[in-house]
Amino acid sequence: MKILIRKFKRLENLELKVPSEIMGGNGVGKTSILEAISFVLTGKDQNGKEFAQVYDNRVDLHDAIADVSYFDDYGNEFRRVVKPTFTTSRSGEETLKIMRSTRCTKNGIDTNDFSGEFNDFYKFGTDYFFNQKETDQRAIFIDLMKSLLPKYDVAEAQLKLKSLKKTQRDTQSDITIERKALKAIQDVEVKKIPDDLEELENEYQNLIKSNTDNQRLISEINRENNKLLSEYRNAKSNLELKIQSNKLNLKNSQNEIQHLTTTLKQVESTSFNGYEETDTSALKESLEKANLKLSETTYYTDLKEFAKVYAKSNPIVSSNIERIKRLKNATPDNLPEGEELTDVCSSCGVASQKVLENGIKNIIDGLKAENKQILESEMRAVNGVYLTLKDERDRLQAQLNRVEEQNKKNAENAEKLKRAFNIKKTNQIEELKKEISIQEKNIVAFEAEISSLEKQLAELKEPTLKELPTELTISDELQEAHNEYQKLRDEIVGAKAVNKNNEYIKAKKEAEIQKMQSILTEVDAEIIKLQEEITDYFSNLTDVVDKEFSGKIKIGVQLQELIISKDEYRDVFKITADGKVFPHECNGALINNTKLQILATLQRLKGYNGITIMDNAEANTTQPIEPCGLNLVIARATSDKELIIK
Repeated sequence: MKILIRKFKRLENLELKVPSEIMGGNGVGKTSILEAISFVLTGKDQNGKEFAQVYDNRVDLHDAIADVSYFDDYGNEFRRVVKPTFTTSRSGEETLKIMRSTRCTKNGIDTNDFSGEFNDFYKFGTDYFFNQKETDQRAIFIDLMKSLLPKYDVAEAQLKLKSLKKTQRDTQSDITIERKALKAIQDVEVKKIPDDLEELENEYQNLIKSNTDNQRLISEINRENNKLLSEYRNAKSNLELKIQSNKLNLKNSQNEIQHLTTTLKQVESTSFNGYEETDTSALKESLEKANLKLSETTYYTDLKEFAKVYAKSNPIVSSNIERIKRLKNATPDNLPEGEELTDVCSSCGVASQKVLENGIKNIIDGLKAENKQILESEMRAVNGVYLTLKDERDRLQAQLNRVEEQNKKNAENAEKLKRAFNIKKTNQIEELKKEISIQEKNIVAFEAEISSLEKQLAELKEPTLKELPTELTISDELQEAHNEYQKLRDEIVGAKAVNKNNEYIKAKKEAEIQKMQSILTEVDAEIIKLQEEITDYFSNLTDVVDKEFSGKIKIGVQLQELIISKDEYRDVFKITADGKVFPHECNGALINNTKLQILATLQRLKGYNGITIMDNAEANTTQPIEPCGLNLVIARATSDKELIIK
């Protein structure tokens, strides 16, 4: 495989075979070569971002071209060309259209983009993996290693272990709480009623019993008096409610007449307003602009006519035309500078005059074919702009026609609408006057009803009530003794109820504590089992990693670490190289060689065998670069004033 850099930044006509080593001082183009590799494969820089610059900023825009090809081991050529494109007005004025127009070809055939074929270049052919966050590195590693890792869902096991430990803590806490609550339950004292208080309560009850008949008579008289009062109050309330209701209806009718009168005046004052014609000035202005834009463009049906206008503006076509002119006047003995014919006779191995002439013709035919392909593509783009402008012009013309037609129809319907309006207005006035008349009649009826009800209310008299017999009285001393007796009795009943309830609660809490103790025993056993399984998993995991990353450097990968304070594991991704923490405890040489050994393993697991690039190889002062079988392109800073490629 190789890289052919025709133009990229300040690099020109440079061929790089893979593997290669690039050397030189600052500014000679080492990093630009690495960027050119990333450019042709992906269109992006080594970090997956858009290039800030791919042209030589010293040249004219017409010569600002980035053109790089990649040739794989199967003979395929992937070529990416980025250049500005220009448009030329009818007056011949040239303006910049697109600063970066990209053309991708595979084996000379245009394709939208081939970067999808090199998706793994970022992750496994650059420093991308080592620049990621720890969590992303771990995810990439696990994805590649999943088929080799022990068949055990450690993440699920850890979640289950965490849940079990929470259950353990919660259960222990619940047991402690319940035991404290059980200890806090205390029985209350049950008091006794004194004998003298018991005698006074008996006297009170005897007095209440002897007063029963008198109380029964009082109740009967109260019922009769209450019935008379109730009938009087209901009659009075009904009359007052009826008066209030009729007054409310009267007020509503008065308000309704006021509202109807206002509405009537509004209807009588309304008139037909005709219609509003839709303004077409903006549409006509837009149509005029669209026609102007369309008149400034041309639709080409003949490629030769198109070439007369646009051939000179394309640098590739122009270059090919000049080359064709030179070749047409050339002979096999007098070729233009830079041209070379390699055709020879199949029998004698020497090129004949006819063979050489055919070689020149083949070159010219190839250049003409390339020009035709480029011009056909550009003509399609120019015609596309013309058709887009025409569609917009036709759309605006159709919209204007629709608006003008609608304005015409509205004018024709105006008289019909006016007649309908007047009929509707007359009907509304009649209906409003009829409703006002109805409400005026209602007001007369409501006023008559109110007058009648107020007369009935004035004539209503309160009833004469029967007198109650004298009630037997209970002395204050006896009532106080009764109250004290009742209070003491309630306290005794309450104390007995509390003590009985305490017995129930104690029994229930002891049962709950026993149940939680059983749960805790089961959880403890599950925790021990899971901890042993997780320990075995990480032991097996270490063996797999040591095997896959074997090489000159002993590489270790840690995927989990124990948080002692929480007694649980967390996900990590930490690398060691020969026992040193990578990269913080490693020198430059060890860092570079560790990266290459890790990338070699990741590429093997992924099945990637493309280009791997590495900058800053000058850091390897204590030990040489170990290629690890990679298709490696490295850049090394030296004191050389010019670019050296080995």
